[in-house]
Amino acid sequence: IDDPLAILLLLDYYAIRSEEYNYLIHFYTEQNQRLNLDGLPNFAYSIALAYFHLSLFDKANEILQNALIRFPSILKYLLDKLSIKPDRTVEKCRYFFDSEKYETNALKCVQQLYIVRMSHEWKEKNELEFLKNNVNQVIHIIEQNQDSRIANYTKLRETCYRRTPINVCRHIILSESNEIRGFLPNDMENDGRFYNVDPFPPNDSIASFQRPERPSMQINSSYNGIGMLLRSLLPNFNLENFLVAPDAQAGAVGGGGGAEENDAGMLQALQESIGDFIGDIGLTNTGEDQLQQPPVDDDNDENNNEFD
Repeated sequence: IDDPLAILLLLDYYAIRSEEYNYLIHFYTEQNQRLNLDGLPNFAYSIALAYFHLSLFDKANEILQNALIRFPSILKYLLDKLSIKPDRTVEKCRYFFDSEKYETNALKCVQQLYIVRMSHEWKEKNELEFLKNNVNQVIHIIEQNQDSRIANYTKLRETCYRRTPINVCRHIILSESNEIRGFLPNDMENDGRFYNVDPFPPNDSIASFQRPERPSMQINSSYNGIGMLLRSLLPNFNLENFLVAPDAQAGAVGGGGGAEENDAGMLQALQESIGDFIGDIGLTNTGEDQLQQPPVDDDNDENNNEFD
């Protein structure tokens, strides 16, 4: 299946939130063999939660115990997220708290994504009791050291999930969550193909937008203060006239007259800005725009003559 935005990391979240437990279980049953859904931490734990909400407790216990053995670090992340201190028995079981050291960054990423989204679904009393009972059962299995899943899953965690897939990186960006975005690998953060509107497009994609390259400009320090002052006083003044391109500065150093031309251009721009400003406020000094006295009313003249 083509999943360019890693929607599989989100599907269980919406199913649990909308209480579509049967749909989630049906999807998992139908697609697990084809999509290897049991290899995703979010499905491993959410399917157990779905069976629990349907009161199918035996099946829920079986699936949750398998999830705890396969992805033990989820327990540590969940307890940290909910600010719950584990009891002595759980704390002494290093299988849950040391596994993180041997996991790849890609696996840590998808596990943390699940905790960020789904921790609130595990914080209620019944769910925590369900989790606690199965953690104790898993501790008993680990102490017996006879279950082959422990060695098999440990090897899988160390060998699989070597690199964060590109679709997971897109998923992180489009989530628009700062907490989730923090899991983006550093090499992807600095990738030149990074755009919020189209994160990490395929190499063979047709680009509908190319970011235009802007020339490197810098503000001449000798005019910086004056330019800012004039910009605040004259609305039509363009501060970009004070921006000096690197090649212009090079011309000045090389004797090409760059500095003199820049000064002349700035003076002309300043003159035009002042002229526009004066014209806008009606203070021009031409004959046509001279201020005229208001016309004298003839009736007033006649009245005034009566007192002569």
